[in-house]
Amino acid sequence: MAPAAGERRAALFEGPGLNEIAARLAPFPGRLEFAVRLALICALTTLVVAFYQTPEPALTAYVAFILMKPDRAASVVTSVVMLLLISLIIGLVLALTVEVIDQPLWRVTAMTLVSFCLTFAASASKLKPVAGTVALITAYALDLLGTVPGGELATRGILYVWLFVGIPTGVSIVVNLVLGPSPRRLAERALAHRLRCAAAVLVAPETRGKATGAKATGAKATGVKATGAKATGAKATGTQAIGARKAFEECLREGPGEVPVWLKLAGAERTSPARDIAALGQAARSTIVILSVVNFLTSGAGISLPAGIRRHIAETLDGMAAILGEGGYPVEITLESHEDEAVEDEAVEDEAAPAPVAATALAELRMALSVFAEPPTPEPSPQSGPPPQPGAKPKGGFFLPDAFTNPAHVHYALKTTGAAMFCYVVYLLLDWPGIHTCLITCYIVSLGTTAETVEKQALRFLGCGIGAAAGIAAIVFLMPSVTSIGGLMGVVFLAALVSGWVAAGGPRISYLGFQLAFAFLLCVAQGAGPAFDMTIARDRTIGILFGNLVVAIVFTQIWPVTIAGRIDPAIKGLLHQVAALVSAARAPRRWGIAAEVRASLAAVEQDLDLARYEPSSLRPAPVWLDQRRELASIPSSLQGPLLIGADQEPAGFVGTALRLERLAKRLEAATEPDGRASETAAATGGPEPPPRPAGPPPAGASGISAAIEAPVARLEQLVANLSEFAAQEVADYAPA
Repeated sequence: MAPAAGERRAALFEGPGLNEIAARLAPFPGRLEFAVRLALICALTTLVVAFYQTPEPALTAYVAFILMKPDRAASVVTSVVMLLLISLIIGLVLALTVEVIDQPLWRVTAMTLVSFCLTFAASASKLKPVAGTVALITAYALDLLGTVPGGELATRGILYVWLFVGIPTGVSIVVNLVLGPSPRRLAERALAHRLRCAAAVLVAPETRGKATGAKATGAKATGVKATGAKATGAKATGTQAIGARKAFEECLREGPGEVPVWLKLAGAERTSPARDIAALGQAARSTIVILSVVNFLTSGAGISLPAGIRRHIAETLDGMAAILGEGGYPVEITLESHEDEAVEDEAVEDEAAPAPVAATALAELRMALSVFAEPPTPEPSPQSGPPPQPGAKPKGGFFLPDAFTNPAHVHYALKTTGAAMFCYVVYLLLDWPGIHTCLITCYIVSLGTTAETVEKQALRFLGCGIGAAAGIAAIVFLMPSVTSIGGLMGVVFLAALVSGWVAAGGPRISYLGFQLAFAFLLCVAQGAGPAFDMTIARDRTIGILFGNLVVAIVFTQIWPVTIAGRIDPAIKGLLHQVAALVSAARAPRRWGIAAEVRASLAAVEQDLDLARYEPSSLRPAPVWLDQRRELASIPSSLQGPLLIGADQEPAGFVGTALRLERLAKRLEAATEPDGRASETAAATGGPEPPPRPAGPPPAGASGISAAIEAPVARLEQLVANLSEFAAQEVADYAPA
């Protein structure tokens, strides 16, 4: 599970370490609820397995971790899809069983073909979330069938395999329908957290205690009984101010996060009026603008608001967050001008009026607040239709657009299947079925790029060690006292609770929780009741470690895929998106593009963080990574000034849009592998920006222009350096 967007504690992104791990294990709203729900599903699954005496209770309980999502809608949909898919696959296995059950060669061939098809689907289709798990269960089912005689026992074995998924799926659907939060609730919680972080960073140098009891001025609560919910506050120490800034930067870094997905699911649920879903969608876009403006005002660039105004904005944002927290959304929000505030707040009387640049930013903030949850009227489209948005994802069918043209999908399927079949043959030749977990592990740890696979494996090794140690300790000290299925359920519940807490920390740490649960369950859940066999725990742990080792060798030595290959295209698309933001004629359109820019930024920054996990033979040079990190950071710093100044100096911003488009083309030319950097860069220079109109700029526009010009100039310098570097490489390696 990924945590609610924006609700994770800010992590330290300088590198992996104890501080980062502690930050990712810190509590956030909904984390305990997720872990308890998951633990309950695992415990009830164990009860059903014990009651019906079905085999492999550990694997059956572990499937719950794959089915579990933050909200009830996604959890139920994933469970139903998994159940339908495994039913279809079981039908295929039944047909194959008749032909291959008594012929080892053909059984291995069938396992290989089914594994290749499903892992290809996991890479190149919309079945990615579940196809790998289905491949795992199918391959393991064919393996189990080879150990039993034909006829009725084989058929019963296949039905047991269906129960591996059927039991946790049924339990998951019931528990999530009863206890799972709605996707709308998670979206409201995430938006409330973002607004609270913005309020905290606005008054971080000040005393939050003055904001206690303040109401969201002029805000009406729609969908809840309370109007003008109260905001809470406390004194902010220096440490709290630093923490508030980090939490705010984490929200800014995540962009819209999972909020659009949750709202889409909420619309599909039809449990909320369409008007409310549209209003919350607008609230998500407005929140991005609010975060960008607050970041501009608190970035330490010499642009700030008087303390009284900042406190008043923070009170309003806290009040809006309280309304969202109660299940509604605020409307008709007004933010008084400086003169109006001076009448009501004595502290403001002695303060100077905000600088022109700050006043312009404040005007943009007022606009975002005034239409916070009011969807705009649709723009009239021309007869020819609007051009496609640069960087927008094209809609496709079941398969990805490059499913049958990109060899990476076939390579992934071959590597995963090859690693799994190698493990299978090894433990057959060794006659050591106890390490069959190596086959399962191959499907669990394999990912598209080497960096993702290595990071996942590092977490898997750590989780395996912790889970196995805890499992063996439980067998020695705890299991002798467990004499009933209720006791076993309690042990499983506690283990799943801890693992679920870790798994809820996002993709950068969730695999640690997954492997911890997997290793512990394999040690403790050995049958339908309490068991104490240390040999089983030892063999299964060895199998997990061996499977991880095989996948590590295969994915780093055979067709390794570096994550660097998708960073430059992503930055180019990011520049196109920022240029489109500048060119947008209306504020609502700009706000929608701003949300897309934040989402793209989050993806690029995550890839840059993952690059450090690649082996030295694949990992780009530190200089390369530093350049891309700076390239990605500049659009982030530009977003606030561009949103604020788009209506102040539209003619001058046309030139900025052309410069950004030209930079995107030059970046693509500078990173082309065929060495045409210099000539292509010159050819794609594009027209010069139009001259600025005569006459004085509007108040505040010159300061905003300065805040834009410096980052754009730095961006041009970085891209020019990349072009020169690429041209120099061509000259150095050109044939004489």
